[in-house]
Formats: sequence, C-alpha cells, structure tokens
Amino acid sequence: MSEVLDKCNRIMSFAPKKEVDSYAKKQLSKNLNKYEQSIEKKLADVYYIIDGKQYSSLLDAIYLIEDWNEIEIHFFHPNTEEIWEYDIPTKLVKLTGPGRGALMLYQINHFALNQWDPKQEPIVETAMFRSYAAHFYSPESIKTQSKKMDERPLVPPRPLCTPFEFWEDIRFKGIVPFQMNLCAYSKERRYLYQLDILNNSLIMDFRNKKIPIKNRVLRDPWDYYHLDYFLSKQEIPDLAKKVLCIFFELEDGDAADIQIGLGITEKMARDNISALAKRGLVEAKGKPPKARYEIILDNIKKISGKGK
Repeated sequence: MSEVLDKCNRIMSFAPKKEVDSYAKKQLSKNLNKYEQSIEKKLADVYYIIDGKQYSSLLDAIYLIEDWNEIEIHFFHPNTEEIWEYDIPTKLVKLTGPGRGALMLYQINHFALNQWDPKQEPIVETAMFRSYAAHFYSPESIKTQSKKMDERPLVPPRPLCTPFEFWEDIRFKGIVPFQMNLCAYSKERRYLYQLDILNNSLIMDFRNKKIPIKNRVLRDPWDYYHLDYFLSKQEIPDLAKKVLCIFFELEDGDAADIQIGLGITEKMARDNISALAKRGLVEAKGKPPKARYEIILDNIKKISGKGK
C-alpha cells in the first residue's frame, strides 16, 4: 500500500502547490483506503505498452510521460474459472490517434459451462474510445476545505473524453485516478473496461452473478455514449449510478432487481429508484409495490448533452 500511496502522491504533485498540504495528503490516503475496500473482484491483470515501452503501472506512466502516440493495454492471467457475464474477454486494447483504436476480443458463450478459451484466435474490431475517472481524489488543502461549499473552487476531472484528454487532464489538475472506465464504441456495440489503476487490473462488472444475463437488453452504441457521458459528470451518487446501469440494460425492472443486484435493503432500493425518477431518468409502470421501471432515454440524452 505504501508504494501505491507514493505513486499517488507523485500524481498529486501536479496539482497547484497551495492545495497540496498535509491535510490533502491525509485525505488522499483515506480515500485510497476507502476505494480499496469497495472494488469488485479482479478478472485479469493489466500491463501497458506506451510508444514501444512497457509499464506495469499506469500511475508511473502518467507521471513520467507528458504525451504519447500509441498505447496498448494488455490483459493477462485472466480468471477463466470466473463467470464472465457482463464483461468481454479481451486480449488487448490498442489506442491510436484521437480517440480511435482497435480491440482484440475472444468469442464467448455466456450459457456454456466453459464460456471461453484464452487459446483461441481473437477477433479484431475497430472502435472509438472515450474514458473517464470513475473513482478519484481531487486534492484540497485544509484552507480550501474550510471554505463554504459555494466558495470552494470545484476541480472535477473532465467528463467523458478521449484517452489522451484524460491523460492531459490528470497531469494538468493533479487529480489522482483510482479507477478509469474505458469505453469502446464499435459499429455494433459498446464495450466497457473498468480498470483498477492502483492495482493494475481489470475488475468485474458488479452485475455478474446477480442480474441474469438472459434478461440483458443491448442498446445502440450511441445510447451508451450518452449514458457514459452522464455517469462521468459525477452528478449522482455511486449507488444511484449502479441502479441506473441495471435499468439501462433491462426492458424494465423492479425494486427486487435492485435489492438483489446490489445486496441492499428494499427501502434503499426504492429510495434510489425514487431519486432517479425525480430527476426524470426512469419512469414507473404500475403502482408500488408491483411497479416496474424503465429508463427515459430521451431525458438521459438531454441531461448528458452532446458530449462529443
């Protein structure tokens, strides 16, 4: 943990000096520990090849490299004994140009006993890439923290952006990324890679083994683009984000889906659904306790804005 914290402190050194005091360093450690206790199970290890040089840590690379032309994200030691339901087995992701690149994907049968074989020849698919910091720490000094909320300068990470813009933003603001969500949009699908930057691993989608894959409804890649942009704006709590993600890939769902999928109480499930409904993100069909809910896609698009 001390080594990871040292790497995080190096990234935080890019922040304005007035914001990096002993208080900010203690808060970084506190937020890092909180994140470590909340992450999902690991599906694979990750290493990076950036302009021909290999890095085992993305934090090291961000600190050392100002800009880059090409990044390869390699996934190795995949947990083939784990159930891959909402995650796509991938050999590598190649990022080239302004938000463009390719994927090397393994074929998977979600309903087979042995879902996929890492020895098979992967399929290459081109895609547009965007990314955002799903979990992070934005440094604030004790002086800034003591100000009233409306007087404090908010320095959030940039919402859904190209991987190069993500890199540039982290170095410019000194925001420490704990988890990066890398979103790939092909002509047919959107693929989501949740990268644990602290531990250099691919982490499991929280819905695996909780929300049956047979109930999944895949949407148009551009619909996911708007969802990802909205999630990246950090406007709702993490639990509410998960509720929205569950409903987004269901024809409709109810409080029981949320209760089981997130392992929370019925009241917590209903409270979070109600919060999304008040924001116009989901609507009810029927009345409680038998109400079922579906997303209001047009409103998600309006709230997200273009974000391209």
